[in-house]
Amino acid sequence: MIVHLAHLPEGVATLSWNAGTRRVGLHLDVYGGVGGGTVDVSVRAGHCLDAQPGAPLAEFPAAAADASGDVRADLVSTRAVRGGVPRAGIIDLEDPGGAMLACTDIPAVGSTAPQRLDAPPRFKPGATATLAPRNGGGSDLHLVAVDLAGGGTYTVEVRGGTCPAPQALLATAGQLTATTGGAADWHARLPLASRPGATGWSIWLLDAGGAGGRPAGQPVLCGTTAS
Repeated sequence: MIVHLAHLPEGVATLSWNAGTRRVGLHLDVYGGVGGGTVDVSVRAGHCLDAQPGAPLAEFPAAAADASGDVRADLVSTRAVRGGVPRAGIIDLEDPGGAMLACTDIPAVGSTAPQRLDAPPRFKPGATATLAPRNGGGSDLHLVAVDLAGGGTYTVEVRGGTCPAPQALLATAGQLTATTGGAADWHARLPLASRPGATGWSIWLLDAGGAGGRPAGQPVLCGTTAS
């Protein structure tokens, strides 16, 4: 069984405008945050490809994640914004330490349409996991990852359910350490003998030590098995 793991957090951001208050609204529907944590949100000048985000165009209160790490919030800019919804710039999600978690460029046309938040271009990790039954019980997990933070340490978990809707923790596979180049080729044994049921399994890679400036416990990658 082969599972492809994609970057977290991810989701959708939608901008709006209140002509009466002259404030920008922002609806977030994001999963893959730190359970019970917060994310800082702003609209900034520039592009997601820039080395550093530009000056703030609209700032918002921090958004809280629920126990599962989902951020579903309707935010209003802390100050009035001239000219309505910005038609250029980025929507920037950062952890409390200032590391960018996800980003999207605001289009010149359709700036109030839902926009998909994705990994910052400077941080585009990915991985493939292979699960195979072991003779005598259990399973072998082989995980190959690229573009992690160089030398970073990560915890690997298997949960029931999917990445957007995780269920109970089934197994902690251990920790892996990326090379200085951000790669990993890693094996573990899991006490999971049967194939996933109707709800499937999800394989998670979580930051174990603040790699790349991210807080420990921040989900970095996730993939869902076929049921």
